[in-house]
Amino acid sequence: MNCVIVDDDVSKNILSDLIKQLNYLTLVKACSNPLDALETLNNEKIDILFLNIEMPDMKGVELLKKIKKRPHVILTTTHVKNVFEISDLTIADYLVKPINPSKFMQAMAKIRK
Repeated sequence: MNCVIVDDDVSKNILSDLIKQLNYLTLVKACSNPLDALETLNNEKIDILFLNIEMPDMKGVELLKKIKKRPHVILTTTHVKNVFEISDLTIADYLVKPINPSKFMQAMAKIRK
């Protein structure tokens, strides 16, 4: 499964390391700026998007609205309330920062089902 990470903090590195541990995941791109990910998300087959909700240049929700074919979305956030504020969007799961490896594995198991 092809993955993209869009996160502007250290969680990007943690997620990248966790993805590398699973042989069925391939990290296609990891970026801090949502606009840097947009072309990849719209032009390549991406199965999972790890997306930070709060970023300086563009909110995660704004990026989701620009994606033509939406992959499974796993939100990353420091505040759970942010997830519930955008509950009208279809998301596969969310991870609260700091990223807990066991929660990451649970989210991956959920997507694989």
